Amino acid sequence: MTSKRATERAYAELQQAYDFYNQRLFGGQLPDCLITFQRGKNTMGYFSRNRFVSPADGTQIDEIALNPEYFPVYPLIEVMQTLVHEQCHMWQFHFGKPSRKGYHNAEWAAKMEAVGLMPSSTGRLGGDKLGQSINDYPIPGGRFQKETLELFRTGFALSWFDRFPVKVEQPKDLTPIIEQWRVTLAQALEENPTGEVQQDTVGVERLLTLALVPSVQSSDDGDDSEVAGIVLQPKPKTRHKHVCPECGTAAWGKPGLNILCGECNVAFTDVDK
Repeated sequence: MTSKRATERAYAELQQAYDFYNQRLFGGQLPDCLITFQRGKNTMGYFSRNRFVSPADGTQIDEIALNPEYFPVYPLIEVMQTLVHEQCHMWQFHFGKPSRKGYHNAEWAAKMEAVGLMPSSTGRLGGDKLGQSINDYPIPGGRFQKETLELFRTGFALSWFDRFPVKVEQPKDLTPIIEQWRVTLAQALEENPTGEVQQDTVGVERLLTLALVPSVQSSDDGDDSEVAGIVLQPKPKTRHKHVCPECGTAAWGKPGLNILCGECNVAFTDVDK
């Protein structure tokens, strides 16, 4: 088989995941769409209806965008959650009644639960299901979790990550999710002890790593650091903090700024040097 070039491979992987979930979770109802990589602040992905048009015949097609800046620092399962989240928006546009732009209503939330994702404003148990900004988490033992396990057992992965990922201030506690996945895997082994789960080249621990562990962790040490083969180069600060060594008064400005404290008549110190 001829190796695919980088663009072909990257988009083929997203198309593979889209088609897989369309068949397994949406009964093949969803139409074709354009899947794109798009960077956006605080946005893992979005659905945009009829975003593209063909100049040949005027045909319009939807877009589902995924932000590659999140791929290195979020577990693969969360990237897949984003894809299915946006597929639910797509389903509602074609077969339901969407609310105002960006709002997640009760119909959308019900569809999310039906495919195995629990809407949550916090991304955790107990969050609001409806609203303008809604995250989600896999329902333990639900359809999304079970089907994603099947997808990952095929060896599915993403080949390309952004070298400059978003900064994760507080990583999510994955312990409960990891334990639930262990239970799901154990159940799969019990149900089919001599079948594909046993024979699959992707082992249980590999599945857990692939699904739940980020590929890269950002470094705050100020130096170039290489983690999992990806070089992270933090952007240099353009504004430094300057502090009076006597009274502690602070000011922000360009590096090396020469200023005096009006109270103490001493030079400020650049603490970010």
